[in-house]
Amino acid sequence: MFRLFQRKKLEDNIENKQYNEILLNLPSVAVYKDFKTSLIYFNPSVINPIGCRSTNNKFIKLVPPYTDSDVGKAIKEAIQISIAEPYLPNDVKGDFWVEAEGVKSMISFIRTKLFINVTQNVKENSYLISIMKKYKTTGYTHSKNDPEYLVDVTINDHELGQIVLDGFNECK
Repeated sequence: MFRLFQRKKLEDNIENKQYNEILLNLPSVAVYKDFKTSLIYFNPSVINPIGCRSTNNKFIKLVPPYTDSDVGKAIKEAIQISIAEPYLPNDVKGDFWVEAEGVKSMISFIRTKLFINVTQNVKENSYLISIMKKYKTTGYTHSKNDPEYLVDVTINDHELGQIVLDGFNECK
């Protein structure tokens, strides 16, 4: 019985690894919302020199008040940055959170942030919107039971922004 469970667990890990490798090659944007100030940061991902997805320092910042359409438009702009500049330039120094808020560590940055990841599947013409949950104070996690939304890339800015803004209510 235990062996069967181990085999199943191993198969799940292989399946998850393959799924994660596919996601690594897709353009995406990390959307952070500060729950104190309501600032929103859209940080496009790029492929770093070792072949992993990494954040780019070309982030977009929305200051309230903003509309659902503003949020949807910013997501689409950030995805376009991820597509147009798929590799991290060698001259990029420093980290996104230092540029965005002047904090010294990612932990300091995420302390007041909710996080949603938006990934574009170019082949299927869709956006996968993944709601990320806080993991203690050190980061975020996403499990199979956490909400995800799959929408067509032709979705209008207002609807896309509305899904993401509503999704922040599910991040907690």
